Amino acid sequence: MKGDLPLISIGLPVYNSAYTLPRVLDSLLSQTYRNLELIISDNASSDETPILVAEYAKKDSRIRYIRRGENLGSVNNFFLVFSEARGKYFMWAAGDDGHDPRFIESLLGPLESHTDYGVSMCSYERIAPDGIRTEVVLSDRYDLRVLNYHAVFKKMMQKEPISMAIYGLFRTDALRKLLARPLPYCIGWDRVLMCEAALAMHMYTIEPVLFYKYTNPVPVKERGEDSLSRVYNKSFPNTRFLWDLLVRLITSRSIPWQRKLFIPVPWLRFFWRQRQRVLLDFKSVFTIHGK
Repeated sequence: MKGDLPLISIGLPVYNSAYTLPRVLDSLLSQTYRNLELIISDNASSDETPILVAEYAKKDSRIRYIRRGENLGSVNNFFLVFSEARGKYFMWAAGDDGHDPRFIESLLGPLESHTDYGVSMCSYERIAPDGIRTEVVLSDRYDLRVLNYHAVFKKMMQKEPISMAIYGLFRTDALRKLLARPLPYCIGWDRVLMCEAALAMHMYTIEPVLFYKYTNPVPVKERGEDSLSRVYNKSFPNTRFLWDLLVRLITSRSIPWQRKLFIPVPWLRFFWRQRQRVLLDFKSVFTIHGK
């Protein structure tokens, strides 16, 4: 019976998404797993998004629509929608992505069977603006079930394909512990979150391709209407990211101190690989002040 099934909360932050919204709404509302709530947090859209959502809400009572009075920025909206979650499990969805009808059902099974895992994710396809599709299979060296915390952390920090697990299915309580502290408002904030998650919880991956990630052709730093774009234009964006990442991990209450011993060496190696970007940070600042 439905009452015996765990509730799944889906958080969908949107802003002027009317063009792509039908794709994600259709894919989420047609999930084979039915006991879900779809929380849509509208960041003061000025297009047809409110009208479109209202039409869907009339047909499906599982939709909860929250319209913000002003644009709070994509990052704030991303976490505000999570704060509304009531389910045992939670997942984020983007306003332009697609999900196989079996997405939730397939990811829920492992979490129900393995209580020591905090998030599960499937293989996926990246779909470029020109329609080219690239399949990313989470097996072999990307099979997180067989990797220890240290190995997953290193891959997550390097932004290997497993970082897409941010769109997987989380245990709400585990995610709530991670987000008890506000994330740093920096570039790569999502990588900061997933690096902390990598050291805080086990991650489960399955091979079937059940998620479709559409690539936005406009870089984040060029999306002028989004407050996150301003982060890219602050002084030392790459340096701030590296520092914020280190501080977040070292001070995390979700990561046992034994696992924090894994942090310094991979971080230093990552810093070394990013040294050219750090140098560009300083060069750009000195160039501006030198004019």
